Amino acid sequence: MAFEVQAAYWQTLWFRLSSVAGLAVLLWMLYKLRVRSIQQHSEQLASINSKLETQIAERKQAEEALRQAQADLTHANRVSSMES
Repeated sequence: MAFEVQAAYWQTLWFRLSSVAGLAVLLWMLYKLRVRSIQQHSEQLASINSKLETQIAERKQAEEALRQAQADLTHANRVSSMES
């Protein structure tokens, strides 16, 4: 009497191929998720950078106005002290 023992399902070629395919899909999804996360973070940093650049420009303009006001005040003080 001859009989054949069937392989367990995890030992079959179709199971191994589908496992490899499933793993490949999972890795691809993780990759796409990571890329999307990096892109969102990059956009957030670009927005923050733009706001900071605007603040820096405003502060430089205010500093220049203050320097000019101080120079004008110094000049006015010199002129008034010369006239006295």
